[in-house]
Amino acid sequence: MKKQHPFLALLLVLLLSTGSCKKEETVISDADFYKNTSAALVDCYVAIYNQNIAGYPEGAVDKTVSGPLGGDVHITGSTTASSSTTTTDLLFTLTNVPYVYRNGDWIVTLTLTGDVTYNGSFSGAYKSINHQSANLSVDGTVAYKQTTRNMDMTGSVSINRNNNTVTAVIFGHAVSY
Repeated sequence: MKKQHPFLALLLVLLLSTGSCKKEETVISDADFYKNTSAALVDCYVAIYNQNIAGYPEGAVDKTVSGPLGGDVHITGSTTASSSTTTTDLLFTLTNVPYVYRNGDWIVTLTLTGDVTYNGSFSGAYKSINHQSANLSVDGTVAYKQTTRNMDMTGSVSINRNNNTVTAVIFGHAVSY
């Protein structure tokens, strides 16, 4: 009968126990990255609209205002109201507009520059709104728990909001939620 070595048994137990404690690194997938970027953009555009257009008389719009957290937004176009439906045909010209969007453990911090449409109509739960930009510049981060992914992109962004569904193409990456 062979003699067992207690040292080898202890070493084996230690190796097995330390191997199972390895912390998995969180990775932000492209799908989550672009989905949360899209949600942050929508939230920023809605904040600009609500702070500067909603509640004002319908008609022509031409004003320069501060973004929700700074920067400049030049808003041009028009709004109309018919019954309980509001229709917008607006252009937001954004210049160094910072924005922070939070959804649970997700935090998106952006600075936006470029022209973006706010076109469509809405009434109560119904909404059909489109945001287009041929050359939007977005600088910032998408963070989830202890992981951060940077962005510094310029290009085409298309976001369509229909009722509770959003479909978007963000710098060539399609997402829907």
